[in-house]
Amino acid sequence: MRSNKMPSVTKHRRCRLKLIIRFMSAVLIPLLLGAFTIVLAIQQDSIAQENRNTDLRIAAKEHEQNLELTIDEQRNQQLVNFINYMSELLLEKNFSLNKQILKSIIRPKTLATLRQLDETRKVYLLRFLHESELLSVNKPTYLSLYTANLSHICLGTSGIQTDMRSTSLAGAYMYKSTITSTSFDYSDFRETDFTGASFFNVIFRNANFDLASLPYSYFDTLSLVKDADFSSANLTGANITDYMIRTAGSISRATLPNGTIGRNANLFKNRNCENIQPNHSIQQSISIHQKRLWLKQIRSMRKLHYELTGWFRNVDKLHMNITEISENG
Repeated sequence: MRSNKMPSVTKHRRCRLKLIIRFMSAVLIPLLLGAFTIVLAIQQDSIAQENRNTDLRIAAKEHEQNLELTIDEQRNQQLVNFINYMSELLLEKNFSLNKQILKSIIRPKTLATLRQLDETRKVYLLRFLHESELLSVNKPTYLSLYTANLSHICLGTSGIQTDMRSTSLAGAYMYKSTITSTSFDYSDFRETDFTGASFFNVIFRNANFDLASLPYSYFDTLSLVKDADFSSANLTGANITDYMIRTAGSISRATLPNGTIGRNANLFKNRNCENIQPNHSIQQSISIHQKRLWLKQIRSMRKLHYELTGWFRNVDKLHMNITEISENG
């Protein structure tokens, strides 16, 4: 009896196993196929999204480049228009522009153009104004760049000396500008903002920095400031050598790098100053600019003496008396 039941049970179990396998095959295979399809769809969607992002980045980059090119072309055109306008005006006026034209027409146009230019083109415009002698302090009238924004400009090239002598940049903003291998002899920087500016091999002989802001500026050892006027200038934290300060024409009332206030020695070496005591306040208040004005007056009086010989017995009567000048303001 047992032998007849065993094959029957085994056969039954096999049938059940086959049924289970068929059921599993019927269910799992579609599930696996569905899962595979979903994973593949996700991957494809991810790839498509990445491609779209790449396309967007490329499009944005191209748009940015096109925009930069457009702005660059506009700046070029603005500079060209300014130079053409100024050239025509100079030719029309035979290179002689009166104070009214400089103040009412050229200055507003120059400042408006500078606001639209980048730092490189600002230098081109500045060089044009210098070459046209519109900034020359040797002229009876010249263009004022007071409040002009010249910050971050890079003027000059290492190894090539740039001539900017007798140039007026008084009152201009030259924050963090970099000037290299440039001659600024006899130039005017009164009230100019040179905060954080750097000077490499720049010559400032007899330049006027009266009331200029030079905090944290940098003068390399090749730069020269001989006889420059730093009266009332702000040199707080500036990198400038003691030798430069000693050779400057005036540091009267200037704030020096260490925070102390500059004091001048006696600037005059003639007999009118012999009786002034070392602690006399006038010694510390005379700026090199005042000295030059007084010496000019003295030369004018001497010239008048020689032209009117016979009217004055002694030239000593025409000598300027520093004490009297100080008392009279």
